[in-house]
Amino acid sequence: MRLSFFLLFWCFTAFSQRDTIVKIYFNHGSYVPKSKVNPFLKIDTTRWNPVATLTAKTDTTGDASYNHDLADFRLKAVKNLIAKQRYFKTGKTSILGETKANLTNYQSEKERCVEVKLMAKRGVKPNPTATISGTPNADEPARAVVIIPRNFNPDSVMTKGDVLVLNNILFEINETILMTDSYKELDQLLSVMQKNPNMRIHIKGHVCCAPAMDLSVKRAQKIYSYLVRNGISDTRMTFKGYSNKSPHPKYNKDLFDPRHRRVEIEILEK
Repeated sequence: MRLSFFLLFWCFTAFSQRDTIVKIYFNHGSYVPKSKVNPFLKIDTTRWNPVATLTAKTDTTGDASYNHDLADFRLKAVKNLIAKQRYFKTGKTSILGETKANLTNYQSEKERCVEVKLMAKRGVKPNPTATISGTPNADEPARAVVIIPRNFNPDSVMTKGDVLVLNNILFEINETILMTDSYKELDQLLSVMQKNPNMRIHIKGHVCCAPAMDLSVKRAQKIYSYLVRNGISDTRMTFKGYSNKSPHPKYNKDLFDPRHRRVEIEILEK
């Protein structure tokens, strides 16, 4: 019995030591890897089996639906990195869109990653604790940050770097006139700004379908002006129009999707 248990333990240990983890890190809310360097292109493929297991993770600052979508985008980004290597293949995948929003340790950058598990070929003995990092260093230029915006919720946890869509901010067609139903969400944003006197935001105006820079600027300015009129200092806000140049990442397969027509706020300071 003891011998059988020992052999089982030894086999499990030996098997587990054949694994190593490649971690690809991301900025808060982003699905673009931090580093421009593809770590899979640097790996000695003679040492590893070609099938890789992927686990996509997020921190906990978004709700469950948003975190699941963000983790899925990160998974696809790493799959693209692996495909460029032409040796490794994606095997089992899993998504961990974290939902433990009250646990601050889950809000760290260590959770914003995709873990890629590789198994060594028979006869190869890699260091079982080795980690090949996807984070940038001195010779790895950083990537531009692309943020997936999440829906504005006045009761949710907000942090620096968040981009929030004001989904219920609606304008008359091709106008800067706010529809009546928009003021409820505007007042919620105003309340958040009043309760957080150190918060600074950047207001982004977007349109869909056809270029309209002036319209996107004026719509962003409309939100800015409303907050200023209601007592929020103009030093706490900036605004800018982006025309149709920054479509919503979730719907970029259809550039005519009306959900590209939106106003966002980016948290600059909390």
